Amino acid sequence: MNWIAIVSAAFICLFAPACTPCIAQEAPVDSTIALQQAIDNAYQAGKKSVVIPPGTYRVSADLGLDKRHCFVFRGMHDFEIDARGVTFVNTTRGRGTIDFLHCANITLNGLTIRHEVPAASQGTITQIAPDRRSLDVQISAGYPADIDDLRYFAAIPIIDVYEPHRDILKTGAPDIYIASIERLGATQFRFHMSGRLPASPAVDADDRVAWRGTVAAEIHLYLTSGMKITGVTMESSPGFCCQEEGGDGGNYYNYTVTYGPIPAGGSEKPLISSNADSFNSGGLRKGPTLWNCLFEGGNDDGIPISSGYTLVGSAEGNIVYLDMTHRPTDFKEYLVGDHVRFYDNLKCAAGEAVVTAMERAPDYPTQDFHDREERAFATQAHQLWYKLTLDRPVSVQRGYMASDADAANNGFLVHGCTVRNIRGHGMLINASNGVIEDSIVEYVVYGGITIGPAFGVWTQGDFARNLIIRNNTIRESSIVTPCNFGGVALSVAGYANKRYIPLPGGHRDITITGNTFEDNQDVNVLITSAQNVTIEGNRFVRPLTTNGSWLLGLNASPGALIWLTQDSGVTLRNNIVIGPGPLLKTMVAADGTVTGSGLTDGVTRK
Repeated sequence: MNWIAIVSAAFICLFAPACTPCIAQEAPVDSTIALQQAIDNAYQAGKKSVVIPPGTYRVSADLGLDKRHCFVFRGMHDFEIDARGVTFVNTTRGRGTIDFLHCANITLNGLTIRHEVPAASQGTITQIAPDRRSLDVQISAGYPADIDDLRYFAAIPIIDVYEPHRDILKTGAPDIYIASIERLGATQFRFHMSGRLPASPAVDADDRVAWRGTVAAEIHLYLTSGMKITGVTMESSPGFCCQEEGGDGGNYYNYTVTYGPIPAGGSEKPLISSNADSFNSGGLRKGPTLWNCLFEGGNDDGIPISSGYTLVGSAEGNIVYLDMTHRPTDFKEYLVGDHVRFYDNLKCAAGEAVVTAMERAPDYPTQDFHDREERAFATQAHQLWYKLTLDRPVSVQRGYMASDADAANNGFLVHGCTVRNIRGHGMLINASNGVIEDSIVEYVVYGGITIGPAFGVWTQGDFARNLIIRNNTIRESSIVTPCNFGGVALSVAGYANKRYIPLPGGHRDITITGNTFEDNQDVNVLITSAQNVTIEGNRFVRPLTTNGSWLLGLNASPGALIWLTQDSGVTLRNNIVIGPGPLLKTMVAADGTVTGSGLTDGVTRK
């Protein structure tokens, strides 16, 4: 039986409700068009589900409907794609596999997605220049050696260093920022750095290094609701393994991001599993549920959940003009009835109001914001102004920031997830009314769990309110020198204008309870810009045994386990320290801006 006959027989089974699934053989030809048509036809025929016969299928975004993904599903609702036992081998480099657009209540179950060519590359340092401004790398057998091809490696801004004999990021080794690359041979390259490589922490010849290729969303969900991605595995992904943008949300995820197999002709395991975030959520009206997910080896954040800010042009009474140039208007932001939060030029909470009307303001004059710290507004080529009518007058000025609190991923849940060996934050959360529980974060470059808005480059928000962080384990976080507050095992903080955001800040009503912190070598908990925070019943195991304080430039207290500034209503009780290291000097460092209880006796040695 030839392959075409096998495919034809297999797809007949897609429509037979009582059919025993046919077994597709290892796919020597592409299956994209036949799979897309079979799934579309089953849906259009009124079926509630479709079963893809188990087997391995080669698929290509070159044959997809939009050339960016292999498969595109538009406007589907109340349908299941059962792909248990199915593997898609994506043969196109730098492009994703599935795009869900304007879909609701779709379940994708059991699929494995693997890329034929690893999306990242890796090798070994053979030489570091005496001036430490360049290093030579031998690419490992089987991994892409066309890293000077901009189609597949649009830019290589950073390479990362791994332990010589362990598949984890090297503790203390910094990100190495690259200005340019120079080909020395078929598989040899010289990386010219944008600055001088520091001698300490050491990066040595024979260290292994890896870097990502072109970034794309593997499974993309745009303006969706009630989606379920269950039992799915992604390997050698180009990044943003599941990316959801806008819509009513309430999506459910139970999936794995892990390393692909050793490539043909190679002998080394992959060091990178995906080129960017393992999960990424932005601007949904109800936050996601991530249940028992495993994310390992990603080249950026593990679980970022956020929304975004808009910029105030002017305000008078209950009328406010907002620049929404970089916010897609079909995200359903700033609808009538939505609650808008405003932040002043210090990024402190400056009032709230409810939208009663919204309309385009095409005649609003162009504003000059080139002095803004927020680059999204400072560098934009044009502006898109909207006029909001509010239910009350607000004391808001030009340059204030605004956030739609009803389109901010609120109500999220992270339960039982493991995030490890991530070149970024384990979790980066800018949302409210959420729970993070029973999860593990370990061996991450920056902070383990980082809660707080990002002003400046990304303009991601918002501050967190009504958040519960309980029964998690955070170990060996911040394994390279961090910046701002992003390198603490657990932080609930705000930073802008080169300072921590003063009271009243924006965080409210945070509970941190029953967590275990293991082998974290700097400040373990940082709280700033917050009101009503409870830190109770947490265990700190072997803190501050090596290294020194990396936060001294931000006026941290050297050797502090918990550091508080610009906070009110903080409560500490029944927290214990087990086996502290010699660098632990202070249990709780709280400056004069902090009020609360348990500041002197809320943490004790066991």
